[in-house]
Amino acid sequence: PEISSYATRKPEKPVDSDEDVIICPCRQYKDEGMMIQCEKCGIWQHLDCVRPHVDPETLGVYTCDKCSPTEKLCPKTDIPLLPQPEYASQGETHFASLMREDKLHLYVGMTVYVLRAFKDKNNANASAKPKDENIFTGPGGVPHKSISPIKGPSKEAASLAPSNYPTYKTIGASASTADMDIFRVERLWKNESGAMFAFGYHFLRPHETFHEPSRKFFDNEVFRVPLYEVLPLDTIWRECWVLDPITFTKGRPLLAQEEHVYICEYRVDKTARLFHRLAKGKDGICTKWYAFHTFDVKIKCNRTFTPHEVPQDWVKATSNKQNKSKSAKVKKLDSAQPQPQQIQHHSRRDNSSSAICKARKKGALAKVLKTLLSQQNDSSPMDMSHLLAKTHKQEDSNTKSASNS
Repeated sequence: PEISSYATRKPEKPVDSDEDVIICPCRQYKDEGMMIQCEKCGIWQHLDCVRPHVDPETLGVYTCDKCSPTEKLCPKTDIPLLPQPEYASQGETHFASLMREDKLHLYVGMTVYVLRAFKDKNNANASAKPKDENIFTGPGGVPHKSISPIKGPSKEAASLAPSNYPTYKTIGASASTADMDIFRVERLWKNESGAMFAFGYHFLRPHETFHEPSRKFFDNEVFRVPLYEVLPLDTIWRECWVLDPITFTKGRPLLAQEEHVYICEYRVDKTARLFHRLAKGKDGICTKWYAFHTFDVKIKCNRTFTPHEVPQDWVKATSNKQNKSKSAKVKKLDSAQPQPQQIQHHSRRDNSSSAICKARKKGALAKVLKTLLSQQNDSSPMDMSHLLAKTHKQEDSNTKSASNS
């Protein structure tokens, strides 16, 4: 959607707001654990991130890396988790934030582009390899393995061969992000040899899912898929942003670039066939004034994008078939509903036929009764026909009215 006509508000603190500002190098805008405040700018940071293993009572006056001239030149971005999580294997150190050699700041919860190698069409032994139910082939052609979030990332990282993945060092600056996977980082760690890895799950684009050809999407819509994977940090290209529709129409994160912002409202299963709506507020985007640009007017976005081009002839033929089927149904319903004259004629004919049927049944019953009476030994039977006199009168009147009509 076009947003150039919408002005954004600068991150200035509202006059009537007494909210604490949390801006930490770990990029987690949460009030967790021991917090420490900068004496100059007044922002709050996590003590474990900026001064680990330091007693706050002996810290004295604290200034953040932006206000301190010494730390401004070399800010602390490699922030280990304290304490280390239970799933950490021996020799591993898990981090909340890491800085790569090319100064790309990686942190837990960010969304990134992941480089993928293309499939080798000349590989004749590809069909001879054993199949694994946990291996799925991505859009780039390289299979990526789905593993358990609780157990398996460490073993998978140890078995990764660096030559299987392209890196940011081997890809030119003109690489297209349309050929890259979208990946959300949930864990960052280093092993004993110093190799860095990321663990998380993937997002799929519309053309990577199974859907009706006429289904429409947002221009930049993606879908979360429960496909977890371990990747070397060198395969990460750069940062992108995935927002839910409410946050997308409200504004943008401060550092977000519009061409790298995506919408995610649904998740799909591993087969990419079933769509389910995600719960709200699961994208981890902070919408506080100090971390988010808010539009003066919310933008409107509609689903108008179709990844598959449907031929116009097919569309016309389908619409003609639908119109013909609708007209045939209408004609059938009209023919099934009788006209008022037909209803009156049918009612008269039904009354006369019912009267004739009753007269036939009455004659047959009288014949049977006479036969039974003749077979009785009683010479003077009692006549009880007067009990049916009222019924006979009603039947006679009904018969007369039917014959007159």
